[in-house]
Amino acid sequence: MIVGLVLFAIAVVWGGLGTLDAPPPDAVTAKPAQRIVAMAPSTVEIIYELEAGDRLIGVSSFCTYPPQVADLARIGGLHDPDFEQIVALAPDLLITRGTGDALRRLCQQNGILVYEDPSDSLAGIYQAIREIGDLLQRPREASELADRVRGELDRVRQRVGDRRPVPMLLSIRRPGRIGKVYTVGRGVYLNDLIEIAGGRNVFGDVAAGWPVVGPEEVLSRAPEVIVEAMPDVEMDDDLRASVMEQWRALGPIPAVRDGRVYVITDDFALTPSPRLTGMARRLAECLHPEVAIDE
Repeated sequence: MIVGLVLFAIAVVWGGLGTLDAPPPDAVTAKPAQRIVAMAPSTVEIIYELEAGDRLIGVSSFCTYPPQVADLARIGGLHDPDFEQIVALAPDLLITRGTGDALRRLCQQNGILVYEDPSDSLAGIYQAIREIGDLLQRPREASELADRVRGELDRVRQRVGDRRPVPMLLSIRRPGRIGKVYTVGRGVYLNDLIEIAGGRNVFGDVAAGWPVVGPEEVLSRAPEVIVEAMPDVEMDDDLRASVMEQWRALGPIPAVRDGRVYVITDDFALTPSPRLTGMARRLAECLHPEVAIDE
């Protein structure tokens, strides 16, 4: 599951699969979408937050939240969309985060409006909330949702205050031997969350959204905190100790020396949805444990 989510995000950020223009204004305002297929977990969560979950008829293989999605048809993933299933569902709107020429042609041939969710950066997430709200003709609800997310993030920022930004590494991998690890560069919403939570992403100067780094690069950046994002992993004391030993084996890293390696297993850890506020709080708790973030 972790690998799938990471590859999904990387494919979207790196591109190479083709992009779609935003829907024309008349398509957005003519009538609200009633039969929606959504290919990204973040999009599904936004639609439910806008109280329009009853309009969803199909979701990707990676969608697990909220629980209601268990009853919806599955239409494959970014790399393997089920064209026959999509056509059979007869949607009037398909929402994606990156797509290819074949899927674009399929939608054009079948009169399906396509919207590409721009949720890569934090600004893009706010944009997606607003534009999906327009497609559903729920602009008020979308504005309220965006304001709520901003407000919760502002509260995290205020809690950490003007404390020194702590240099940290966000590692995205499965438990096991540490070789190459995925992390985040500038322009990705997780980099934004690190800064909001009172951290400094040690790879925040890297232009690539999802760089792959080796042990030597980690050692040279000397993070004072390492956060492992492992959504859906069942963490226990033995596995936590094993993770620490894996990092210790790499060499002298301040985060390891000081026992500041943390694992976040929440299912929202890598999803650019309204629940990203939970990830901001988790990061702040790791970076500034002396602060009561949720008070």
